[in-house]
Amino acid sequence: MKRNLSIRTIIILCLPLFIFSCKTKKKISESNGEEVLSEVEVLSAIESANLDYEYLEFSGSADISSPDLSITGSFLMRLQKGKKAWIQVKKFGFEGARVLIADDSIKILNRLEKSCQVMSLDEASRLINFKLNLDQCIELLAGNAFFENSELVSMDNDSSLYTYKVAFDDFFSEYVFDPFEEKVVSTHMLDMDNRSMQVDYSDFNVLEDGQKSSFYRSYAASSDKIGDAGIDITVRKISLPSELSFPFEIPSHYEIIR
Repeated sequence: MKRNLSIRTIIILCLPLFIFSCKTKKKISESNGEEVLSEVEVLSAIESANLDYEYLEFSGSADISSPDLSITGSFLMRLQKGKKAWIQVKKFGFEGARVLIADDSIKILNRLEKSCQVMSLDEASRLINFKLNLDQCIELLAGNAFFENSELVSMDNDSSLYTYKVAFDDFFSEYVFDPFEEKVVSTHMLDMDNRSMQVDYSDFNVLEDGQKSSFYRSYAASSDKIGDAGIDITVRKISLPSELSFPFEIPSHYEIIR
């Protein structure tokens, strides 16, 4: 039972890490003498704030907490846009887990239990009750907003922050955009059964190519399968190489769990 709970925790935090129509055309009026952006301008600003990458690599530390698992360690994450996500987690310098999301499947290599969990993204989505496709999983891990196949629900302006809410087939996604930081500072996803995920972004820094990214991220998810789970990530380095490898071999003596 504990193994299943741990796997659920890892999946919900790695899929994000976690997650929907009526259009409105209202133009928000100006307030406090400051220029107020329109819906079209806010959408364009959020999309422009997304990291532009083909390959992306993060490294840093992560603090994971849930009813059945509490662990702090270092991580290395590699992404290939629209294709692959690879995560390595270490504790005291030793690898504890390795995750590969690719080809609409997820594989979790558990070094401590000498096992490998293999399942489709659809199966993983049913396990955590959030239905994300491969591209959405990767963009969420990259810290990007996504809008494909969504409908605008509403937009609000409060204290110079813009809240832009869209609906997908199975969930709502709400992005809080800071025009001064020129970045999304919070993402909130909610499905029809009130299962939710909140991601907060802070400590923005300029990368080597001039783009800006968050170096601190806090993920909080709520599901009836695992209860409340969270992960706080402190990023030490972000790079945009021209190519990356995604090594993932399952030792012959490991148990395969499907």
